[in-house]
Amino acid sequence: MADSSPISALPPELLSMIMVLAISCYADSEDLRCSWSEHIQLTSVCKTWRDTAMDCADVWSHLPFFHLASSSRFPEMLARSKETPVTLLMDPEDTELSRGLLPAAHLALLLSILSS
Repeated sequence: MADSSPISALPPELLSMIMVLAISCYADSEDLRCSWSEHIQLTSVCKTWRDTAMDCADVWSHLPFFHLASSSRFPEMLARSKETPVTLLMDPEDTELSRGLLPAAHLALLLSILSS
């Protein structure tokens, strides 16, 4: 059954730009409660959205994750950014996160250390 919603008519390039804007706006909020679930939600809408998000390294280049580095998902999420420079946000008091981000340091375009 074909999707008849207007957003389904968007070309993948435009949809991926919208996804990147949505993720980067959320990352800029400096909300210490943010997690990787916003990225996963983009991939859960439908197959088209999943394919678009998975193919767009920029979607995975904004990583405001405070509990992800200690998660087994961190390498997977980082790999999805391919060689795209990433924006990493971290809490300086989270030593586990700090150690987890070291393998990604060479990709970091921006590292923001937030204090509570």
